[in-house]
Amino acid sequence: MTVHAPNSPLPYGIRSLYDMMDGNPGAGYATTVQGLRKNPNDILLNSLAIVYEYMMGQKDKAAHRMQTLVEAHPEWNKNRTLSYTISRNYITMNQKDLGLAFYRNYLKQDKNPARGHLDYARLLTRAGKYEEALKECRISRNKLSEEEKNSKIRKNKIKIRTTRSWAVRINKKHGFNGN
Repeated sequence: MTVHAPNSPLPYGIRSLYDMMDGNPGAGYATTVQGLRKNPNDILLNSLAIVYEYMMGQKDKAAHRMQTLVEAHPEWNKNRTLSYTISRNYITMNQKDLGLAFYRNYLKQDKNPARGHLDYARLLTRAGKYEEALKECRISRNKLSEEEKNSKIRKNKIKIRTTRSWAVRINKKHGFNGN
């Protein structure tokens, strides 16, 4: 009796995770690739393959696979958390320009630009672009409404100050003037 649909990616994903937890990532990757032959667009299997490729030092291959997966799901760029996570992953895989461009694309539709620009400042900092991060902190601050600027509940403003202070310290450490 089969508890899953024929050609389902589920058994490949489960077996792959079992192999990884059992200390055999090579076998886990092979199982994942085998599952991808039958289910090339499966999100779980592609995600597992990205993790394996990254762990094995194949960052370019992982980034390419991620880009293919992301392009197949344009709706992901409509969600702040997914956009931020995907951008951060690109930056981690040394695809900084791609990661920053992905989030900039999200910013065009962001309904909370103060938060969006603050998150973008964090991504810029992660990418080592401290001057640009400081500018984004200023943009974020300027996007706050007057009510938000004067309100006692200023979570965004506190985050901006914290990030800005951190960026200023980083800038000074690296010899930037902070303007």
